[in-house]
Amino acid sequence: MKSTIKLLLISLFLSLFFLEIYAFDFQANCEEKTFVVTAYYSPKDWQVFYYKENVVAEKMLNWSGTHGASGRGVFNGMLAAPSTYDFWWKIFFPSFWVGEIADRGGAIVHAGERWDNYDRIDIWMGQWEEWLIRALTFWKRTLTWYYCSKTKLQSINANPTVWLNFDYIPVLKNFFDATLFIQELHQWRTDIRVYKLQEYLMKFWYMNKKTWYFGPETKNALCNYQLKRWITSKKYCWDFWALTRSYMKLESKNKLFLPDFTETTTFQDLIDFAQNYNWSQKSISHINDRLEATSKNYQLISYFSQSYKKNEQNPKIKDLQDVLRHYWFFQWELYDKYDAKTIQAVYDFQLASKILDSNDKTNPARWWLGPATRNALNQKRAEFQERKFSN
Repeated sequence: MKSTIKLLLISLFLSLFFLEIYAFDFQANCEEKTFVVTAYYSPKDWQVFYYKENVVAEKMLNWSGTHGASGRGVFNGMLAAPSTYDFWWKIFFPSFWVGEIADRGGAIVHAGERWDNYDRIDIWMGQWEEWLIRALTFWKRTLTWYYCSKTKLQSINANPTVWLNFDYIPVLKNFFDATLFIQELHQWRTDIRVYKLQEYLMKFWYMNKKTWYFGPETKNALCNYQLKRWITSKKYCWDFWALTRSYMKLESKNKLFLPDFTETTTFQDLIDFAQNYNWSQKSISHINDRLEATSKNYQLISYFSQSYKKNEQNPKIKDLQDVLRHYWFFQWELYDKYDAKTIQAVYDFQLASKILDSNDKTNPARWWLGPATRNALNQKRAEFQERKFSN
């Protein structure tokens, strides 16, 4: 209860804080509208796991993942919307700031189509496994937000910064158990989803080992499970289809097989989970290298994760200064103190990145390493590190 109240207070504070920064009242100037909201991401060839069977099927579901239908490259805050919403219209999310329409999609439809009661909006949530996990955790929600046309924004001389704080989209504890029951699985698949299915079939005494492979053993076990319970006929019994998933989930809950799904955890915890399950047993080669690459990429994009008080000392401040120096905002030797020189460099970076407006001299976010500033710095650090590694 306390953590829920704390999260709500933080959400309220940040909403008010961002509104104060940009001095723009979305509620007063934009149209309130209810959407059906889903999420998508950009798959990569080296991922440890996918939602679909492989990267080819994943890209067919999620697209190639490099540019939106507008032609613009992917960016934090990119939204896909039906064609009646022009590109570059903005949508305000009271909990985590502003998105901008720059994409379309076959499933992005108007109210009344595909059984949706409201217009559909899709949020782009980044690349590789972490963002697949966040997208699946978000799943499908009905939410009321505010949207502004480009014409309306121009008429009131407003240009709110596009940026979404994805800290508000956590990941599920026991993620792979939770998502086992929302997805069809097919024969010949080889990954942790199959491993999880086999784990549950073992709990019901239909298998005696886990192989990661949806082959004859798994097909026979799944058939026996379904036929015993009169779920389907022998002709279709090797499909892990919707009714089977619902039945197994309910039975697992009744038998206390299901772990807790309600708490949230970090993506690093999921990497640890994968290591504990010994990915090297999988038949896919070089899986440990891919896991290491995933971990490294995650560390690059989440390195700066806190703000600092004036004159505070922290070893990471050297890295902050290093990134700022690389982009010509900091011109001194590196040290570990958040002093006036570092603060001025951060402020110059905020202005150059259009996180803040130079006309607002009293802005309380000046020099503060808030979420938007940290996000921009992490992106710059990732670019900087990538160049260092490639040289």
